[in-house]
Amino acid sequence: GIPTGLNKLDKVLGGFHRSDLIIVGARPAMGKTAFAISSAINASKKDFKVGFISSEMGIVQLGMRVTSLISSISASAMRDGDFIEEDWPRLTAGTKRISELPFYIYDKPACKVSDIAIQAKAWKANEGLDILYVDYLTRLKPESSSENKTIAIGNIATDLKTLARTLDIPVVCLAQVSRQVDQRQDKRPNMGDLRDSGVIEQEADQVLMLYRDCAYNDNEVDSDDAEVNIVKNRHGAVLGLDMRFKPETMEWCDKDNYEY
Repeated sequence: GIPTGLNKLDKVLGGFHRSDLIIVGARPAMGKTAFAISSAINASKKDFKVGFISSEMGIVQLGMRVTSLISSISASAMRDGDFIEEDWPRLTAGTKRISELPFYIYDKPACKVSDIAIQAKAWKANEGLDILYVDYLTRLKPESSSENKTIAIGNIATDLKTLARTLDIPVVCLAQVSRQVDQRQDKRPNMGDLRDSGVIEQEADQVLMLYRDCAYNDNEVDSDDAEVNIVKNRHGAVLGLDMRFKPETMEWCDKDNYEY
């Protein structure tokens, strides 16, 4: 499989497998895009060819996030240009490293799955493509404007699964979960919380749910604590994994390997 760079997750899943559709769900501000970027960069560092569809962030924003992660310069410093002297050599080394990675970005806003398919097939034919990340599901436009939202989201999920099968690569798609999660005592999302369509649950080979307790209990918990909960897995175990989230560089990593 294609590694995520998160050792615990890779051990359980065996990486992301060819022709699989993997849904990564969470409430806003839980770090969905950060998870996708972390996993994508970790795979590209091991010479897997990674495509990243960003319908939410433009290429400049995404580039700054990637640079922050690789150079270990805080995301806020990258955004504000507030560098200290030690940051400059790290920035130079980081941007050089990024230019060498097989990491490709397509940032058309509100694109359709047909647009993604054309771009992914072009990458596959020209540079090669081992895995595709899509950020995110409900930002994608339906092929037909006459469909209601629930049917449209279901069709998009089906089309992404078909794309994974056609190109024989894993497709990892981010998804929002319902705000009803916020009303529960246990705010960890489950499969039934995926917004707009049960078809997502049917089409997905694996569903991962991200959770950070600090989003709800800011003063009571370690802001670095995070969880990746595997709520569907056609290939193995369903369980929760403790992780770490570095808020400075917006990076997901293993709890055991976390360094301050």
